[in-house]
Formats: sequence, structure tokens, C-alpha cells
Amino acid sequence: MSSEMAVEKMGEASQWTPPVEGELVQQLRAGSQVAYVCLVGQFEHSIYNLMLRLLGNPHDAADMTQEVFIKVYRGINRFNGDSNLRTWIYRIALREAANWHRWWVRRRLNRTVSLDLVDPEDGETRVFENVLRDHAPTPPERVMRAEFEARLQAALRTLPVKYRMAVVLRDVEEFSYEEIAATLHISIGTVKSRILRGRELLRDKLRSLLNHEHLP
Repeated sequence: MSSEMAVEKMGEASQWTPPVEGELVQQLRAGSQVAYVCLVGQFEHSIYNLMLRLLGNPHDAADMTQEVFIKVYRGINRFNGDSNLRTWIYRIALREAANWHRWWVRRRLNRTVSLDLVDPEDGETRVFENVLRDHAPTPPERVMRAEFEARLQAALRTLPVKYRMAVVLRDVEEFSYEEIAATLHISIGTVKSRILRGRELLRDKLRSLLNHEHLP
């Protein structure tokens, strides 16, 4: 279904009480365009932000977000309820992002991801918390945040995809370890290992960039 068709149904959808997940899935399987608009309205913002962090380009993120919802709509009959709908949609989104990344790597383009992250829980300070949480910053704070974001994105371009995805899901999307394991089809132990390693790589690279900037 195209985004234009979805927009045409927006007025109708705005007068419609969103169904619970089971009913939404049934209506999607029946081909309801109104249900599709409801689905997009519920998940579009989070999927777009996820794609933006994983792809680093607003245009690519928008295109891939639309592709994700097309895949969800066309593949809804394959949703078997072994996870919740959100986990299933994120699983599709991450697969599409990984495919996109492999496509660019094959063409020797040095473009990986940008995302706003991170840092450990379990007793460690969340150094980047203010970058992750939008709390209506003042103009000086916005300038400082933009400068830090640029350094952070430069560091994140070097982060391998498997670590980047795990850290984004945990530190940005706030998935539980169990949800990440279900989404990525890996064990909880592997989830924790990837998050830990991703954070370590990110901190090391960010520290290196900051030190380089202070060289005469």
C-alpha cells in the first residue's frame, strides 16, 4: 500500500477508535486500509527514528520506513503471535536496515550509521543521557548538544552493525534484554555481550576523537 493511499484514509482513521493488537492484526489481514493507517500512526515515529539512527540520512530513513510498513502490510499473514506486534515490526525494520547496510558495503561506500546513544547501566554513569532524552533544551544547550552529536556520530560510523543495533535497541529504544533477544533472534547472553562491546568501542572511539581535537 502506498503512503498516498494511507493519507487518503487518514480522515476516516481519525474518527476511529484504535483496536487492540489482536483486532488490529485481524483487520490488517482482512486488507483494511484504515487499520493500516492506525498501524502507521502507532509505529511510524519510532521506526523512522530507529532508521535514522541506523542509516544516518533522513531521506534514506524515510524511504526505508515506508518500505518497512509495506513489508509489514504484505506480510501480516506471516505474523504468528510468537512475539508481540512491536517486536515483529522491529525485527522487519532491523532486517531491512541490515540489508541496506550490506548493499552499500558491497559498493565500497564508507557509510554506516549514526545514532544517539548510550552508555552502560549496571552501576555505570549514563554519560549520553542528555543527548538521548529531549527535554526542551535552551539555545546554548542545543549548540552544545549539536557539537557533541557531531562527535558522537563520527564515532558511531566505525561501530559494527551488530553492536550498533543492540545498543540502539537497549539505550535508545529502551528494549529489555528479553525483547532484544526476541527481535534479533539471539540469546540474552549474546545481547548483553554485544551491548557491552558496542559501548566499549563507542567510548574508545569518542575518546580518541576528543583527544585528537585537542592536539595543537
